[in-house]
Order: sequence, then C-alpha cells, then structure tokens
Amino acid sequence: MIKVIQPHAQNFSEPVAALIKVSSRGIIGSDRSALIKRAGAEFVDHLANIKFAADEVPVHLIAIGATEDYGPNRNGDGFTRDCCKKYHHTFEKFARFYRDHANKNPAKSYGLVKASFYNEPMRRIELVCALNSTKEAAERNGGLVADKELEKLSNDQEIPVSMACKIPFDKCSSCGNMARTRAEYCDSIENGGHCKAGGLKHNIGRVMSDGHILHADNPDPSFFDISHVFRPADRIAYVSGQLQKAASSAGCMSGAELAEQMGVTLPVSLLTNEFTSKRAQAQLQALQLLADTERTLNLRDLTKAAAYTPTGLSAAIQQPIDFESAPIVGSVKLAELLRGLADAAVVLPVRDFLMLTIKQADFGLVNAVSSATISIFDRLLNEPNIASTLENNVYFPADAAPPAVRLWAEKVACTYSVLEDRMQKQAYTAALRGATPRHLVEKTASATPAINALAKHYALYKIAALTAVTEKYGNNLLTVGHCILQNYIT
Repeated sequence: MIKVIQPHAQNFSEPVAALIKVSSRGIIGSDRSALIKRAGAEFVDHLANIKFAADEVPVHLIAIGATEDYGPNRNGDGFTRDCCKKYHHTFEKFARFYRDHANKNPAKSYGLVKASFYNEPMRRIELVCALNSTKEAAERNGGLVADKELEKLSNDQEIPVSMACKIPFDKCSSCGNMARTRAEYCDSIENGGHCKAGGLKHNIGRVMSDGHILHADNPDPSFFDISHVFRPADRIAYVSGQLQKAASSAGCMSGAELAEQMGVTLPVSLLTNEFTSKRAQAQLQALQLLADTERTLNLRDLTKAAAYTPTGLSAAIQQPIDFESAPIVGSVKLAELLRGLADAAVVLPVRDFLMLTIKQADFGLVNAVSSATISIFDRLLNEPNIASTLENNVYFPADAAPPAVRLWAEKVACTYSVLEDRMQKQAYTAALRGATPRHLVEKTASATPAINALAKHYALYKIAALTAVTEKYGNNLLTVGHCILQNYIT
C-alpha cells in the first residue's frame, strides 16, 4: 500500500515546519534557545554536524509522533516507537521535498532531506530539510527554487505538508489482521468478519468503549516523499464526496485512501531492488522521464502548428524505411538491428516500428496505435510488475551490432536521428524543400485489445531505445520530448 501521512493529523502543539535561523557564527542566542525549546538540546547538538551551503535554507519539520505517546493520527495510522527509530532513515535515503506529491522526477524537487532524527525525549521523527533559495542552489541540488515555501516561512506562515510511504502490509490494532491492500482489511462479525472492534474496513479511527482508537499499525514503512501541499488530501476527499462517506460510516478517511484520492504513486527509486538488473533500472529511469515529460504536454492544446516544430518538420522528410530491401534484414537478429539503430541515435516512429515487427503500417492502423499511446508511459509506470516487464524487454538492443548493420543505420540516421543537432538540420532541410509537415494523430474511439497490445509493444521498444541512446549520448530532455511528440505526429 501507498499511504499519505499528514503531520497536522497529530497534535504537536506547535507548527509542523519552521525555519532554522543560522547566522555566520552558527545557531546562537535567542535563535538557539527557541530551537532548543522546540526540538530539544540533543537535536541542536546533532544539527551542528549538518553542513548547509549559503544558499540552502534549513527547515525543521516535525514528521511523525510515536503511537504510544501521541496516539494514531486522525486518518487511523499509527507508527510505534520502535518503528520510528528503525525506519526514520528512509526519509534520508529516498525522500526529497516536493509540491503536491509530484515526486516522479527529482528535477522537480525543491529541496533535500539533509537529516532524519528520532527525537527520543519528544518521541517523534523530525527532519531537517534544505530548501533551494537560489537558482544556483536548485541547479546544484538538481531541482527548483522553493520560492513559495520560503516566502511563507519567512513571514511566519504555516506551510501544510504531508508525507508518503509504502508498506508491504499494515496490521489491525485490535485483531492483528495483516492487510496488503485496503481490500484485505478486516471487517466486523456482523458483516461476516472476525474483528470484535468492527474492523478497519468500515471503522478505522473509531474510539472504542475502553478508549482504544482502532487504527492500522504500520510496522515496515519506507518514506519516499515529503511535500508542501497546496491541495490538502482532506479537501480533495471532501470535493470527491469521499470524506462525507467516511464520516457517515463512523470511521475516517484512511491514509491509504487519501493516497488513492491524491493519485500518489511510487517513484522509480522504490520500484527497483537488489534483484533488479542495472539494465532494468536504466529502463525504469527512462520510463520515468518519458512519463514525466508526457504529463507536461497538454495534448488537448496542441494544434496542427505542432507539426511545424523540429519534430514535425523532420518527420516530413522521413520516407518509410524499406526494411525488406535492406541487405542486413534476415541475416541478423532483431536485437542486433535495434542496437545498430540505437547507436546511430535512431528511435523509430510508430509507422516504421509496425513495418519492422508486423510488416503492416497503413494509415488507419498507424493512427489507431498512435492514439492508443496517449499517456501510455504513465500507465506503464503504474503497472505493478513493470520492473519485471522491463527486465525481460524483448526490444532491448543487443550488446553490439555487426559492421553492416552500423553502416546501414548511419544512413537511416540522416533523416531519423533524434539528436538535437541532426534534428535541426532535418528541419532546415524540410523547410528549404517546402515539405508538407505532418499532422497530429487523430483521436479514435476506444482501442481494441489488439491495438492496445501493439501500443504497449511500441512503448516498450521506445523505452529500450531511449535507454540505449542516453547511455551513449547522455540524457537530453529535448530528445525525450521529441520521443514523446513523435508518437502523436502521423
């Protein structure tokens, strides 16, 4: 399960986020006294070992209070003292500071988690974040400037934050039922279940007659995100009608359901593990880039003018590749052919991919498959077994290509290369020739299973091709953008 955890859903009697005021001589005087009052002397001593650049602004965040001391939060989630001690470090390992849980691309983060700390006297997890205050800090930390956050904090305004974590299962505080999904939550005896406290399915957050608050204990969390939320989860739930539904059932909106309402999903860094090969990890990173770039394109607002971009103009002079007459086809493996193309920085558009794989590419089929690729990378990113799928991606290029393949691929690259300088030359050539730009794909009715399957195959090919191209030529966001726009120009 993915869960959203809201610090303000526990009572800490003070703001969750506060600036740490550091002078040229360190934390001194009244600033030191105020921080000791807020976080304790032990925390301030620990802070002395953390280094900040001059353009990084330190922020102290209260994240989670131990269940034994603060009780579960208002969303029915609890984290014991032992859990907090054992897993607070996952904030440092996986998390950055984002906005509204848009955590797929670290380049869209606004700061780093410099340190996590289990404050023993306070019995809670606390974080030290470094927010980017300048463009230089943002570039150095691989993110963006946290202008809105810093403006609010400098004016002593509260910034609402929430965190996200993944758990393999949670556990009912009453009956001990372990659930991997909300569908596996325990239920009351009246509803055919076994939980004498009424079950988490319908009664999470209920206060029992003995004062116990029925909640889900989270014994093994990995925290991967802390965000300034401009759209609080409770408000989203209210607008969707889910909050009223929870209130009417005498329960509350659980952290897992809040995550669903906010659309929070795992970043690629947590999709991989020690059993995932470097090849699959590289493809996951390429997939994340493709999905993130895909989301930035508002396809509804793109018009035929998009065909006049370098992507559209270069496509205007791309004649269908004659794979059948190529002397190398039939004598080499597909993976070797794909390696030759990738080494020449060629990523095939839908039409030529279909000609290579199924030897059929009439306009209707190309348009249908292209239409089915809309938002496909985002869908693939959320598939539960995507790491395994990419581990066995049949379209990943071979380690090397025969000389004849390399020579042929270099010729193809004259009009098919996705490298920026070559694309510009292709666009200039198309303009000088007065070539007619291609148009955006036309949306079709609901795709058939066969069309969706072809679209997925093409997406897997593109992920593998982009991975191989970036391994050789480096990561260029213009190349990634071209690979996305390429899908929609027929």
